[in-house]
Amino acid sequence: MGMNDLENLLSEVQKCVIRDKQIKEEQFQRGERFNVFSILNLRTNETRTHSAFLAELLNPHGSHGCGAELLKNFLEKCGLTAFSEEDLLNAEVTVEHSIGRVDYDKNEGGRLDILIHVADLLVVIENKINAGDQPGQIQRYYNYGRARAGSKSKIIYLTLDGHDASEYSRGSELKVGEHYFLMSYKDDILDFIQKSTLATIQRPLVRGTLIQYANLIKELTNQDMNSQQEQEMFEAMAKHPEAVVQMFETGSEKYVQWVHEKYVRPKFEQFAKENGLEYEEADYLWSDAETGFWFYKPDWKTFAIFIWKEGGPTQKYYSGVSNRQGESLQNLEKEENLLPMYEEQNKYWPLGWGFIDEKFCKGDASIVPAMINGEFVEYIEKLIQDILKQIEDKGIELP
Repeated sequence: MGMNDLENLLSEVQKCVIRDKQIKEEQFQRGERFNVFSILNLRTNETRTHSAFLAELLNPHGSHGCGAELLKNFLEKCGLTAFSEEDLLNAEVTVEHSIGRVDYDKNEGGRLDILIHVADLLVVIENKINAGDQPGQIQRYYNYGRARAGSKSKIIYLTLDGHDASEYSRGSELKVGEHYFLMSYKDDILDFIQKSTLATIQRPLVRGTLIQYANLIKELTNQDMNSQQEQEMFEAMAKHPEAVVQMFETGSEKYVQWVHEKYVRPKFEQFAKENGLEYEEADYLWSDAETGFWFYKPDWKTFAIFIWKEGGPTQKYYSGVSNRQGESLQNLEKEENLLPMYEEQNKYWPLGWGFIDEKFCKGDASIVPAMINGEFVEYIEKLIQDILKQIEDKGIELP
């Protein structure tokens, strides 16, 4: 395969990308890109957005005015059909349902994202957009369902792409498809929302909101490229099969790492030097392993400000202050969370932790344009400066 073949492929793909941007601009001009969830910065908020919205749709007495029709459609999608109209109308749907404090052995307790109680059936939905698994979470919810409804309980692990729960959450004995079930926003919820859109054709306000929510799901699951443009891109790739194979064999991870080394690392090193900081990073920064980079003051013997990435299927970057040796922290007085570290403090993240901006948090090739044009570097540098200022203003002493 010659370089001309690869260049021709990239040229044709670039034409598809440009055309897709033009289509999105036309959609913008028609108001089709308007999305209240994005405007209110609620795109990935699991509790306030996704759990609350889905529960309202599933509630037979919800403000959508469709009665039990939407709940019936959802349950059918879950393979649950043996309900009378009366059963469905009397169903109860709750959000953030507390089942008590988590016990020491992580066998009981927690907070159910969505709980559906219809006839003698319990459906528990564990909703995951950005948050990682919690210890024994699926195991605890399974135990709760079995204790309340026996075999007539169904535990659903809902994620953007439908990936499995970690053993950290499900334990070593629970089996997917037997003790709990997987659903995805990409396929299952999007299909449910689109069918609900048809069911609400006589309710324009509800239908309009459902369309916006469907567009949000497409955006979160990388399905917002125009299908025609996607087809054209595949056609272009089919004309240059050897070039495509070469690109796949090289791998996106190597390319993203190369972009980091050329466009990002030198700027981070310069930023650290100008601000009296040290900068370090892990090996294989853009692989699917748990990895990251960090900044720290020379007089911080063990602490640093980390930009760290989860391993496994989620691969999202988050920020936090932690120990450079990776040890649990018992020697830091309890403080309020630093912003934007909204997630709960623990022994590894004593000042909390939080995912970085959605535009940059994915640890994959989608971040490359922002790495090259400088947006990623600018965002991270401002984030580090903000965290440093909060540490100084609060008088937090880091050993």
